[in-house]
Amino acid sequence: MDPGKYVDKMECSYEQLFHCKPCQKVTSPLEKGDHPEIDTSKFLETDETMIYQSLIGSMQWLISIGGFDIVSAVVSLSSFRTMPYRGHLDQVKRVLGTYAQEPD
Repeated sequence: MDPGKYVDKMECSYEQLFHCKPCQKVTSPLEKGDHPEIDTSKFLETDETMIYQSLIGSMQWLISIGGFDIVSAVVSLSSFRTMPYRGHLDQVKRVLGTYAQEPD
């Protein structure tokens, strides 16, 4: 079970959505002391909420094909699917950075 091809597809989707590659390869899905439940940033607009929901769904699929290291972050962030904040989208981007490819 190698999620490599799916990760490549997710990275292409990320580039199409945000017009850039995931910022960097990070070593942990969420920062130490990160608490999505106390985010106070602004709510996302409808189109951004749809993007958030799509990314959460993609990460849930990634977990099912072997990306177990992001389980707790995705479970935590998925509870905000209906009304995510801007900070939640930033955290999702960080989780995706866990699988970002090193620059060529």
